Amino acid sequence: MSLSEDACAGTGSVTESLFAPHVPDWLELTPRLSPFDRALIRLLQLDGRRSVAQLAKTLGVTQKAVRRRLHELGDSGAVRITTVGDPYLMGYRVIANVGVRVDSSRDVTEVAEELAAQRRSFYVTVVTGRYNIFVEISCIDNDDLLRTVEHDIARVKGVLSYEVHPYMRLQYQNPAYEASREKPATESSRVRASITFDAVDREIIARLSEDGRVPYQVIARALRISDSQVRQRVRRMISASALRVMAMTMPAAVGFDTVALIGVQIQPGASVTELASVVSRLPAVIYVAITGGRYQLHVEVVCRDAEDLLSLLDEQLRPLAGVASLEPWTYLRLYYRPVRPIDPGDSAAANSAPTWAVTPKLLA
Repeated sequence: MSLSEDACAGTGSVTESLFAPHVPDWLELTPRLSPFDRALIRLLQLDGRRSVAQLAKTLGVTQKAVRRRLHELGDSGAVRITTVGDPYLMGYRVIANVGVRVDSSRDVTEVAEELAAQRRSFYVTVVTGRYNIFVEISCIDNDDLLRTVEHDIARVKGVLSYEVHPYMRLQYQNPAYEASREKPATESSRVRASITFDAVDREIIARLSEDGRVPYQVIARALRISDSQVRQRVRRMISASALRVMAMTMPAAVGFDTVALIGVQIQPGASVTELASVVSRLPAVIYVAITGGRYQLHVEVVCRDAEDLLSLLDEQLRPLAGVASLEPWTYLRLYYRPVRPIDPGDSAAANSAPTWAVTPKLLA
């Protein structure tokens, strides 16, 4: 792959960040990203710590051009290098997606922004369909879940009603959009890794979640351990599929203009775990949760456009054995922050303040 130096300059500054308290429609940012930006983002979604020298060689440009554009994209909020991992390993034992309906007293986006600022909210979307908003929350335990729903969600002005969809298993997540469309046959469909995090691991993750490209030497000095220990721990977590360090951005930035969550109801007698495994291997799928309640699966997909989504629904999902019905909710807006390890002293007290960055988990 080779791009001219002119292509590296970008097509304009991105003035608003998806990690800011007020988040613009991520589609607004897309035209401002150049072909060079999109190619750079795709590489960083595969490995957010890939060196400037490696990036420059792959893209066929100078290291100076790569370094300059990395800084510009980071400062603008169009891209953030951060961590993606299993919330369970970070201390959150209960996860749920809460469907929220909003009354006419407030704009939906105002309610979404307030919900996104709550202590346990890490992924909030404004959607079409039965609900106006989805709020994905990660909690310490069931008591924490109850407090979060009753105090942090139900009491927000404008919330008319809500429905809690508890996760029984987080089956699959891969917000590297291009890579998710070329799943290797050997890729596991299960998120849960066979390792545990100790206090040092959690400190490393917390620092990488703020800046995924921070030098290991800086982390080592702060934790008073050697560079090699930091490197070995990160390598161990990545090798066990317990952690990823990657670029998070709007899916539209890399050519996926339609993002949706799909509620799946299964037929009586069908195995939800078997269906979840099959669905996880579909090219457009980046996230699968086995849920309780009205739906048995929540499936997040990234598509090129509405026609691509229709093809996915009609040709790939509906024909699957065990599928009874589908209910898609298209994203209109998305708010995201990395899930950081829980503070050991946090017994459902406030965790870290929201640090908004680009999208997302995906709307990377």
